Amino acid sequence: GSISFKNYTQQLVNQLSSVYSSKDKVEIKYTMDDILFDIDTAIPLGLILNELVSNTFKYAFTDVISGKLEIGLEQLDLGNYLLSVIDNGNGLPEGFEANKAKSLGLRLVHRLSRQLYGKVEYIYKQGAHFKILFKDTEQRKLVQ
Repeated sequence: GSISFKNYTQQLVNQLSSVYSSKDKVEIKYTMDDILFDIDTAIPLGLILNELVSNTFKYAFTDVISGKLEIGLEQLDLGNYLLSVIDNGNGLPEGFEANKAKSLGLRLVHRLSRQLYGKVEYIYKQGAHFKILFKDTEQRKLVQ
């Protein structure tokens, strides 16, 4: 079976937003192609998304009047994808490097992205911008 990751993402974010009190002041935008992933790609990708979106709701908007969260997914070329989680919140400390994160959650994001033969990039640009470049199962098989 394959999973529509756009539908999965919308359901996950709706559930997460219902848990956090900041949900009332967060505008959520999805810029996602409707892409199907097999379970071997969808599970680690879902865990990454869960961690990044949870962190956004917990920490990003403490000093923001009107929060914005954008989640994007696009196919770059055959078997290569970009997942992005962008907010207009507080961001992480200056000089933060995703691959050297000390928190358990962000270490998990880094390790799961490596499991997908990908990498995590973090940029502060009027908020946190996380980009996860990764490969689907077929492309990962070709690399092995």
